Amino acid sequence: MSRKQVSKHKKGSRSNKNLFKLRAKARGRGNFRGSRSTSAGSKRRRKASKQPADKQLTNKRKQAVKAESKNQPSLHSLYREAIYSGGEALVEKWMPDGMLLPDVTCEDIIQAGLEYYRSHMLQLAGISEVRDLLWTAIVEKRPLSLVRIGDGELLSLAYDTVMSPAEVDELGAFLPYAGVPVPDASVQMSLIEAIKSADYIGVPVSRKPAFQMLMFRIFKHYQLPIREMRLTTSTINYSLYHTGYLIPLLYGRRILLIGNKAVSTAQVLREKGINVTGTIYPVSDFSDIDQVLASCLEYEYDIALVAAGVPAVVICQRIASTYRKVAIDIGHVADEMIKNEAAPG
Repeated sequence: MSRKQVSKHKKGSRSNKNLFKLRAKARGRGNFRGSRSTSAGSKRRRKASKQPADKQLTNKRKQAVKAESKNQPSLHSLYREAIYSGGEALVEKWMPDGMLLPDVTCEDIIQAGLEYYRSHMLQLAGISEVRDLLWTAIVEKRPLSLVRIGDGELLSLAYDTVMSPAEVDELGAFLPYAGVPVPDASVQMSLIEAIKSADYIGVPVSRKPAFQMLMFRIFKHYQLPIREMRLTTSTINYSLYHTGYLIPLLYGRRILLIGNKAVSTAQVLREKGINVTGTIYPVSDFSDIDQVLASCLEYEYDIALVAAGVPAVVICQRIASTYRKVAIDIGHVADEMIKNEAAPG
């Protein structure tokens, strides 16, 4: 091939390339409108692909939750239904046929009803009153028992009486740890006698099923004269402690500690200058009560502080009636004293 021919071939190659470029450009212009969405879509895909992997995963989770929520009621809807069932539904039930009660809510009706029943209510002794009662009993060396009944005591009394064993087992799985492996008749009678004879009884203010509402059923079943009893709150132990009333009552007195945390509690109180003359432990269940009471004779004391679960009710009442001492059911306040060594007061 001559040099001239080679040159001509190269020129032809360049002209072919230019022609291809012109045709491609023309096709691009001709298809511009049709390819616009495709071009934008590819940009969005590229942009989406640049999102961090964790953000993409979060979006997928949100979509999954949203899809699942379509098939299940939300917590808000369940809450609204519960509020309705426990309130306005009852108003509907008792509303006279064909009548409306505009601009009055269930809460308004409850408030009016409570005012109507004010004369039927019972007054609970407050913190200051209980503190003064304890102080007077200590100074005058008079016996006084302050016991408390909560869900542990109430479920023990409800077992196979006002509730089935299965119901109590469901609500009271903690009972073995509270000193009541099996709430038999002997346990129940010991509790009832102690509650009847105690000087002051702390009762729950909560109207939840396992507290105040169960208490009313139990008192009715056992024919306990609630209107003749001297009552305070079941959390009076915490109130006395956190207000700084409890610790000052102990200074200058001989203190006996009873319960599984007695040794640790004694150490905390002794570091505060309180005279702890003895500790009695362990208290596992009701079978230990007689031994605990017998051990009390080994010590000189003015006040017994008892943290022994459900058996504490019986122990406190019997210490007061048998040994003529002040006995206080401090419950889990013993744990707080140990945890927060700088006890109030």
